Amino acid sequence: MSPPTPPRTGAPAAPSAAVRLRTPRRPARTGTAPRRSVLLTLLTGLVRVYSLVPLAWLAINATKTQQDLFDSFGLWFSGDFALFANIAETLTYWTGIRRCSRAACAPTWCRSAPRRRATGW
Repeated sequence: MSPPTPPRTGAPAAPSAAVRLRTPRRPARTGTAPRRSVLLTLLTGLVRVYSLVPLAWLAINATKTQQDLFDSFGLWFSGDFALFANIAETLTYWTGIRRCSRAACAPTWCRSAPRRRATGW
């Protein structure tokens, strides 16, 4: 017959120093610089260019006259800088944007549309 086993106390036995339970897959990084992905950096740059080129095109072409829009390269300035003239023309078109009455400024196809509640500008 074998001797009786002592009762368990609930605390696990400490592993020996020679046996490791988990080994790290790679050594820990010793720098503060984050790891960078070349593919994600290129993709982010492509999205940035895709987003900013239309805004640059809009800003550049706002400085041109109507004739220069057709005569010059679309992504560069023309000889005639007309930004302030274009802004003034936009704000005074049909007697101004804010001051125009609804009936005077609406095109003819819009005047025949049924009216909703009258709202003043």
